[in-house]
Amino acid sequence: MEHCWVDPSTMKGGHGRRLVGHALVVARGLEVTTLVVKSDPWAQGFYERLGARHMLNVSRPVCGEPRQLPVLEWPLGD
Repeated sequence: MEHCWVDPSTMKGGHGRRLVGHALVVARGLEVTTLVVKSDPWAQGFYERLGARHMLNVSRPVCGEPRQLPVLEWPLGD
């Protein structure tokens, strides 16, 4: 999953939860077995509350500054 954003002024309204829930339903319908997200570090807890598991961190520098992005996944198979 890439670029799933909610405007900060609308956070805590359930919009992100509904977007992720919809993505999971669509992925299951397409018989995807795992949905992976490279998360903003500040959003990691949000995805974990929705059932994603932290797998690893990847290096993604921003403007030359080091930054680690958590990679999370939802297993969708049987």
